[in-house]
Amino acid sequence: MKREQILMLVTLLLVAFLSWRLISTEHFTKGPARVRSLSLELDPLRTGDPVVDLEVAGEGRDAYIKPQDDFPLEPLSLPAPPLGELPDLLPPPLPDSGADHWSTHLYQFAEAPRGSLDDLVDTDTVSLVSDESEDEGLDPADQDPVDPDADYTSQYDSIKIDAIRTIYGFILDDDAGSRYDKKVGDPIRFQEVRPTTGEERFAPREFASEDYQSFAFADTLRNEIELKVREMRKASAGRTVELRDHVEWLLESGMQEPIAFGYAEEHARQLISLAPDEALNWLMLGKVWERTFRFDEAFTLYARLAGESLPSSAPDLGLPIQNGRFETLAAMRVAMARILRRIGVDGDAEAILRRADKLQPGDATALTSLGVLLLDQGRASEALDPLERVAAMPLNRSSRTALEAGYQMGRCYLALGRFADAKKAFSDNARAAGSDPHGAIARQGQIAAAYLGGEFGEALQLAEEAISEDGALPGLLYLRALATGADRGSAAELVRDLRAAAEGAPLDAAPALAALAFYYDKLGMGTEADETLAEALELDPELPYARYLEARWAARDGQLEESSETLRGLVASSPRCAAALADLGWLLHQQAAFEAAEVAFRRAVAVQPGNPAQPGAWADLALRRALNQVELSDWERAGDLFREALSLQPTLYAAQNGLALVAYAEGDLTQAVSDFSYLQDNLRQSPDDPQAQFAAMWQERIQQHDALRLWVDPFDGNRLRPGWEVQQQARLGVGPTLRDGKLVIAGTHDDQGTTRATREVTALHFQSFAADLEVGEEHRGDAGLMLAIETRQGRQTWFFKLFRDREGNLVYHWKQGAKEERQQLGRRLTPGLPARVAFELDREPSTPVLTVRLNDEVIYSEPTAVLKSAAGSLVYGAYVETSNALPVDASLDNVSVIYAKP
Repeated sequence: MKREQILMLVTLLLVAFLSWRLISTEHFTKGPARVRSLSLELDPLRTGDPVVDLEVAGEGRDAYIKPQDDFPLEPLSLPAPPLGELPDLLPPPLPDSGADHWSTHLYQFAEAPRGSLDDLVDTDTVSLVSDESEDEGLDPADQDPVDPDADYTSQYDSIKIDAIRTIYGFILDDDAGSRYDKKVGDPIRFQEVRPTTGEERFAPREFASEDYQSFAFADTLRNEIELKVREMRKASAGRTVELRDHVEWLLESGMQEPIAFGYAEEHARQLISLAPDEALNWLMLGKVWERTFRFDEAFTLYARLAGESLPSSAPDLGLPIQNGRFETLAAMRVAMARILRRIGVDGDAEAILRRADKLQPGDATALTSLGVLLLDQGRASEALDPLERVAAMPLNRSSRTALEAGYQMGRCYLALGRFADAKKAFSDNARAAGSDPHGAIARQGQIAAAYLGGEFGEALQLAEEAISEDGALPGLLYLRALATGADRGSAAELVRDLRAAAEGAPLDAAPALAALAFYYDKLGMGTEADETLAEALELDPELPYARYLEARWAARDGQLEESSETLRGLVASSPRCAAALADLGWLLHQQAAFEAAEVAFRRAVAVQPGNPAQPGAWADLALRRALNQVELSDWERAGDLFREALSLQPTLYAAQNGLALVAYAEGDLTQAVSDFSYLQDNLRQSPDDPQAQFAAMWQERIQQHDALRLWVDPFDGNRLRPGWEVQQQARLGVGPTLRDGKLVIAGTHDDQGTTRATREVTALHFQSFAADLEVGEEHRGDAGLMLAIETRQGRQTWFFKLFRDREGNLVYHWKQGAKEERQQLGRRLTPGLPARVAFELDREPSTPVLTVRLNDEVIYSEPTAVLKSAAGSLVYGAYVETSNALPVDASLDNVSVIYAKP
């Protein structure tokens, strides 16, 4: 047989033998096979899941990660895009809707009024100058004679001696009684004066009946009061209506002539004695006591007439009062409630008014008073029912009760944010008032409703018409000023009106002063704005709008805590004021309270109108809320909010930058670059726009940053990593080696010279180099870190060294050609203690800036032009240098290098 055939036969026999062994009786037994019962449970893994637990006990490398020498840097933390001022809140009108509805139309980016205050004309000054110029240079004797009846009767009493002679002075009391009781023909004691100067002429003298024809008292309020009082003392029961009107007039005159209050009480008691069964007469006496702050007596009077129980300490009124005389009359309880409200007991006042409504269901006064109480408590939705019941009554719409109810209905609609309904209610109310003074009040409500509804042009027109009809009332001037500002009218006219409004009602000037402060600020008059706001707060420390301005300006000045406290107070009292909530949210954001800021922002958005008339302010709110979500790392929500801001205001480019920021944070560099590029294209005609500059700068930065790589060497292996050059300049008997996890240069030099351990990178790609440097106690010479630009032949064209010299001083030394600088830093490097040294190159400026840090402290930072476009390699590393054969001992650890990967 051939050799090949023999080999094949042997192989077949061997395979047959092995197969027989495999199916031997060890696995099969004779007879029928038995099925064994095996457990279905798998034994637990004893090491680790071979797929999941690739690293057991934290050791080893992830087998799925490709080995690499360097790593990409962590993404940059991008700042927020440039933001402008927060939206403004225009001053609210009077009557007002309350802060909860200010933001519907008044929350906007307000522009300064047109023109300047140079156009402001003081009409009073002009009038005075004109009068003086007409009479300038004239002798008083040559001036036109003045009609004595026209000029002096308002100042002096007068006696007509005969047809051509009248003297002026003062009628005096005499033994016969008061001068006001004199009649023509009675003897008169008179003090004559010179009417032009007021100087007395002669001594007082007596005029008998034959000495004069008639006399007259000066046309003053005091004289009018005295004369009318004497007339009304003679009134009979048939003149009670006239007498009540007289008491009302006295009460109105009491602020100018306090004696009128005493006469008012006298005539009120006279009314009761003339007609005790008329409830209005008793109510008039109570009203007199209220006006003179005798609330205990007034309340006691009303309560007894209503049959209400009183404590034993109730005052004795000295009047024969039948308890419960007008028990079923609502007016008595309405008066009781009025007093309770004045002393702040609104709960009891409400209960009394509801009881009055039950006792006399059709009483419009009780229902109106109840509606006003609920309205003043912020319960406008509840106030609407009693006011609508009054509106449905068949009242004379020109009556005082109907006018008051109609006006309060308008106020109620304002408080509910139903500005169109409010405007109609006030318009109807003004029409019903006709020439009644109440019409001016209703017209103010109509203007306020138009203003709050965002109809600024109409509000201005209505204000002009109202001033023409009713005169320059302080309230109308205030409203005209607000409408002028909102409609971007004349700054001079606006300021003039607000000043006049404040001067016309000095005790109620706080709203006008707060509005004036706002517009002063808009006009760039910061000092005047601060002073005027302080005046407003002094008059009314709790005025909501003044406090809002105070909080905004405090935040603008960096006083965040003070601003936060004020805004929290505003939000507590007006929880639906979006402007205050938005400001508070941004303030909390600035204080890094991002979760709390989101709560405030969310509450502000909850009251956003469905189709806002001023979308810019709400877009800004969405933008700032999105930036807050960025701080919370909720990228998806932030992106949605940025897109919402753009949908409200497509030109809000800060939101477009925000989308780029979100894309970059989510790791989508391509989308981020696309968003930045899209914005720059939209603003290609405005390259200096802050948003365009932001987009250009950060697009370049993130693209450059994406090209950067981080290389680290902790020297944790058994040999140096590739790239370290430790041989070329190690010819003095000392060679850099790895020892104890460090790169060590230690030993004794054979001669003077340098030993170094270096790496190199393309000079144009270099970004930073940092390492821990440690110098031993036995070292005798220089030891430090270096950067150098070297040619292929090893010639240095530039270097920078930071080293410890032989005496232990820290020194930096740089040289470029003939230029060099060597500077001691005035500090020492302790032997045996490592120091962290970092060289960082900022390539963003036109001339790159090299910064050197020692333990995170900047010790050098200067422009270094040579690194801008240096050719060749940049060498970095550690070195030791001695001036003789001396020992060296230095080590390098934790090296990190950042460079751009081509």
